[in-house]
Amino acid sequence: MTKKIAKALVAKFESVGVEIDEQEIIDEIEAKASDYRIPVKQASIFVEKELISKHGIRQQAFDNGNQGGKCKDALIEDITEADRWVNVTAMVDDLWEVYDDSISQIGILKDKSGRMKFTTWKIADQPEVVPGEMYHFSNIVSKHYDGDIELKITKKSSIRRIEDADTPTEKGTAEFAGTLTDIQYSSGLIERCEDGECSRVLYEGECAVHGDVDGTDDLRIKTVVDNGIEYREVTFGTEATEDIVGMSLNEAASTEEDELSEIIHSALVGEYVELDLVEYDTNSDVKSYEVNPPIDVDRVDPLLIRGRETRYMV
Repeated sequence: MTKKIAKALVAKFESVGVEIDEQEIIDEIEAKASDYRIPVKQASIFVEKELISKHGIRQQAFDNGNQGGKCKDALIEDITEADRWVNVTAMVDDLWEVYDDSISQIGILKDKSGRMKFTTWKIADQPEVVPGEMYHFSNIVSKHYDGDIELKITKKSSIRRIEDADTPTEKGTAEFAGTLTDIQYSSGLIERCEDGECSRVLYEGECAVHGDVDGTDDLRIKTVVDNGIEYREVTFGTEATEDIVGMSLNEAASTEEDELSEIIHSALVGEYVELDLVEYDTNSDVKSYEVNPPIDVDRVDPLLIRGRETRYMV
């Protein structure tokens, strides 16, 4: 009887993105039944209420549980409260080192509106995702963690890789200038899939489509450029990266990873760049660039005026 009730409680909490241990629930129920001399079923109600309070779950969200097919599609920027079940289409922007044996993957999802941390627990038994690939995440739940909102992928969730995202949609060209503020994940020496015309970047030696394949060396630098009003995520290709690091692809392949990373960071981070870009849905490729170009005097006054105007913006 107690085990059956505990299993049901575990399933209810999983439906709102909270993983709890079945044996701990059994122990708590039996302890309360013994201490208060009440039936197991009544003791389970006390345990349920305590867990709801402990994990900061809104009672309405808990009572409603997983809405299944009723989940609505959402942009990341619109997910501002906890205990909201949503569907999200996003690219896996980064994966972090897992710090807990109970976690399968942890990292960052990105769509056109913003970025948000996600966590997949091992108990959820979900397929692993790959950085740089686009997925449709169904029935995932938002939770508060350390004062921020993050997304949790549970047993009730589903993950589908989007095949149509294989070839980015080119939107046009643009000029952009600003300070290069960050070097992103998977910059420097990378390996690409050699299967046909795939050329996807390999993650831990595997292609998202073709699995364990031979890779061919390549160079790139993924960056963030910010002009104080907006930012762009831009990628420097092979030739531009060779120019920036001052070595060929073959030379870079024989250079220690930490040394190559230091060269890239010291050459670009904090520098002002002017870029000609090819724009895609989620990022841009660099056609040509100039680091710390000579000051164009004709542009100084308009920039000063723009700066004065932004001082008064809320």
